[in-house]
Amino acid sequence: MRIAYLFILLSLMSCSWLIPTPKKAPSANKKQYTLNYKSKEWKQIDQYQSDFVFQNTSGTTLVINSFCGEFQDQELKVLALKTFNGLKDIRNRKEGPLKILDRDAYSLQADGDLDGVKVNIKVINLRRNNCYYDFLKITPKGVTEVPNQPEELISRMEFFQ
Repeated sequence: MRIAYLFILLSLMSCSWLIPTPKKAPSANKKQYTLNYKSKEWKQIDQYQSDFVFQNTSGTTLVINSFCGEFQDQELKVLALKTFNGLKDIRNRKEGPLKILDRDAYSLQADGDLDGVKVNIKVINLRRNNCYYDFLKITPKGVTEVPNQPEELISRMEFFQ
């Protein structure tokens, strides 16, 4: 239940809520990419506000969002930092540019308090074909870290163009 609550809070923190737009930007899901990800450890959760949401048996949540035609003029670092706006008492911050899918990307990870709940959040974001993608991993404190995520999830994306 706490994970669902955290997910709702993070959805409210995401870039689409922080930067006013006249209407919700179209998603790239099923138009520019698909995701083939099956695992015993991860259950896909239907969530109308995100392209994909997966929850691990340990309580870690992965979220993929895409926005086409939006967020093209801001640096990836700035957009990653906006995702962390609701996180308080930020600690153990690790960040930096990287290459994913042969694209410039940015990664930001930190521990903090989200509405009083201790969590570790990692975001990786990138752009492709006039679309902005963000990949979130939310791990509650005390839950064993899930390695190679969201990088493994990203590697399973299939782009149509």
